[in-house]
Amino acid sequence: MAAADPSSSYSRRLFIQDANSKSWFLVDTGSDVSVLSATAEERKKEPIRYLYAANGTVIRVFGEKLVDLKLNLKREFIWVMLITDFNEPIIGADFFRALRS
Repeated sequence: MAAADPSSSYSRRLFIQDANSKSWFLVDTGSDVSVLSATAEERKKEPIRYLYAANGTVIRVFGEKLVDLKLNLKREFIWVMLITDFNEPIIGADFFRALRS
């Protein structure tokens, strides 16, 4: 689930950039939730819960953050993302499920 540089022409993974933060997000419909990477300071805290990657790896969750996403779609989105020790920001299936309604 590690992501390469989004500008790499060798990656088949799909990335989308948030115009507000200039951050690149891996588009991962296999991920149940959308996540942000924790800062070094946040990683020092005790996790509030845990997630599990497809390979069984434990992912620590340190909190949530309300994010204003401008993804070059028809409108901007206010979205709650989990703050985790995963190194790549991800737009997950939860986001796309919400688009259907």
